[in-house]
Amino acid sequence: MLFAIYLLFFILKYFATAGKQEKLLYTTANNIQEIDLDTLVVKELAYQSTESRSLAYDVQERYVYSLRLTENTIVRFPYPNDQAVNFETVVSTNRPYYVAFDSGNSHLYWTELNTLGRVVRCKSDGSDVTTIVNETLPIALALDIYNRWIYYSTETSNALLRVTFDGTERQVVINLSSRLIDIQVDFVDQRVYWMEYDTGDLKSVLNNGSMSKQ
Repeated sequence: MLFAIYLLFFILKYFATAGKQEKLLYTTANNIQEIDLDTLVVKELAYQSTESRSLAYDVQERYVYSLRLTENTIVRFPYPNDQAVNFETVVSTNRPYYVAFDSGNSHLYWTELNTLGRVVRCKSDGSDVTTIVNETLPIALALDIYNRWIYYSTETSNALLRVTFDGTERQVVINLSSRLIDIQVDFVDQRVYWMEYDTGDLKSVLNNGSMSKQ
């Protein structure tokens, strides 16, 4: 049950427009797939031999970024693309778990799932790798590109956390009863949404931590 909900949240996240067609991109443990919203036809774009928990899309250069947890790499491929998918290695890193992309600045962000883990940033080509914050077992993350906050969660704390893009300020947004496995930012209503691992509940809060909703 929880896996199905987790997968649905992936589907809601990755939205792309190709010409007049509207499609959703999502990932299962090993497959990257798309759904045509007009025909509801599902197409498998690529198979990955190692587990991938997350996708990110660069709307400017039109690349999909995916991670390979056990191979310690983040890869990408052009999308939309009518040809066979050929992955390009962007950066080698230590147990990448979750990715997000800031298209306005061509920056890729990710978490490293380690006891001595990090929230990390690099340029779209993998250069200029920069540690934003050191953190124990960070998992999900999402970018608020307008207010310049990175929202994230960890395996060891039941809290929604955030840190500034330059890493100079870290805050606890709200303490919860379960760890967060996915996070998204609603820029219009200034809310942050997340899914809780233990219950599968989808909840939200204003980006200042007030007015929590389930």
